[in-house]
Amino acid sequence: MIEFQNVFYTYDAAPSKKHTRKKQDVDQEKQPAWGNTPEEHWALQDISFTLSDGEFFGIAGHTGSGKSTLIQHMNGLLHPSSGCVRVGGIDISSKGAAAQARCDVGLVFQYPEHQLFAATVYDDVAFGPRNMGLSSDEADKRIREAMEAVELDFEALRDKSPFALSGGQQRRVAFAGVLAMRPRTLILDEPVAGLDPEARADFLDLISTLHETEGLTVVMVSHDMDDLARLCNRILVLNTGKVFALGTPAEVFADGPAIRKIGLDVPNAQRLAEELALQGVDVVPPCGLHTIESLAEGLAARYRKRD
Repeated sequence: MIEFQNVFYTYDAAPSKKHTRKKQDVDQEKQPAWGNTPEEHWALQDISFTLSDGEFFGIAGHTGSGKSTLIQHMNGLLHPSSGCVRVGGIDISSKGAAAQARCDVGLVFQYPEHQLFAATVYDDVAFGPRNMGLSSDEADKRIREAMEAVELDFEALRDKSPFALSGGQQRRVAFAGVLAMRPRTLILDEPVAGLDPEARADFLDLISTLHETEGLTVVMVSHDMDDLARLCNRILVLNTGKVFALGTPAEVFADGPAIRKIGLDVPNAQRLAEELALQGVDVVPPCGLHTIESLAEGLAARYRKRD
């Protein structure tokens, strides 16, 4: 559904220096050498992967690793300095293709409630559908469906100011505004940042439900390894703009020391299992990666055998 092919990106290059190069050129050189100076900072370097339809795909990395830059390439907000990004098989480097990609790929930035601006909840959610040129009836239908999807009472909230709502409700309004455009892929940049524990759990449950019941492809950037391990089919780990690891949660978190070396960590249950193993208490995870439940059951089974 979304394909990155040998993507490099720098914020320093002049627009005239940014152009797509042939794949064989990149394959031969494996480093940028098309008029940009060596001193320039490469936000992305030789990124290649394919995101499949229906995946729940996680992205992790230390601050400044390139996560936000990467996801802005997924709907054409940024274009590669070199390489190619395709959505649905179409190179989105052109203006028209990028515009279509923004309808198919919804991007929700961190703290989306900061983007609220309209006088009413209805008008805020309606912004996207109206800009798509939809009829009033179709726009109204989508607004109702989107608010229902994020569990907001349409009749009770439609005429309220979004700024009069709680922080969790404001985030849902902003989220509904993206869903009203009916994207096939939903990209979320730290979707639960700043929420209290209850609102955080509710919002993650909402995202999981949309993925499972609506069939949305979900891409989630997060600093929380437990959330990524629990929700994602695959995880991409970035380090200084490069792919450090890509695979299932069990594959990505198999080497705790390597993950820690780049400023991240393994999920809490896995870390505890590693610490127990150092003390001679080795509990093998059933699926390659421990959860709290599997670790507790493994420890209980171990001590039942002793008794």
